[in-house]
Amino acid sequence: SSAWQGDTEATYWDSNGVLQTASAGVPRLARSYDGTSWNVDGVLAEPQRTNEKPNPRFGNFSDGETTNRGMVVSTGFTGIDDTNNAVELADNDTSDSTDGQYRIGFSIPDDSTGWTQSVYVKKNRGTELTIRLIAFKGNNVDVQIVLDPSNGSFTYDANQGHAKVEDRGGWWRVVMTINNNSSGNTILQSRFYTPDGQGSAPIVDAWQVENHHAVATDADGYADATHATMPILTGGATR
Repeated sequence: SSAWQGDTEATYWDSNGVLQTASAGVPRLARSYDGTSWNVDGVLAEPQRTNEKPNPRFGNFSDGETTNRGMVVSTGFTGIDDTNNAVELADNDTSDSTDGQYRIGFSIPDDSTGWTQSVYVKKNRGTELTIRLIAFKGNNVDVQIVLDPSNGSFTYDANQGHAKVEDRGGWWRVVMTINNNSSGNTILQSRFYTPDGQGSAPIVDAWQVENHHAVATDADGYADATHATMPILTGGATR
């Protein structure tokens, strides 16, 4: 396919902020939300990459999905495409001060390619959600972001990767990128942490991980940008 066309179905946002599906070979428009309307940024380039989870719904991952520290994952919440596929992440253990943890992991090659994860976080659900992307077993590469879903404010450790938060209407979209380093890292893990006592627990949807060429680095050799990515909720592993 060309740089503007993909080989499989993939999703995009229309002018009303509704998630639609583009057929294979059909270019997708990239849109951004300015708080009022969905504006066209241009035609989305389709660089070669591998979508590791073609059906990126929480609760469907058979490889390395675990909870601990009181984390409870509840299904059946309305997601970004108006289906009941989003999940709530709640720390129900009030007996200690540690945050509940939800982890998803899988094996990756020991190479120097890039990895990007994106996840949608429902607005106005909770006031704190920590999201982490880590490659480990060798010299770990790790980026972590702390998001306030009530207003979209965030902080993150930029020492080993890059992260950003996008306004997507009723959701925040968190995008995080790291470059692996051929040091023996063979496990990639996404981790979600949430404290108890938030009133309403965070709701998340459409967790996606892509493997792609290494992104630009700064002087310390770590990723200095996020990889351009759009949600792929249907279709094959590449776009």
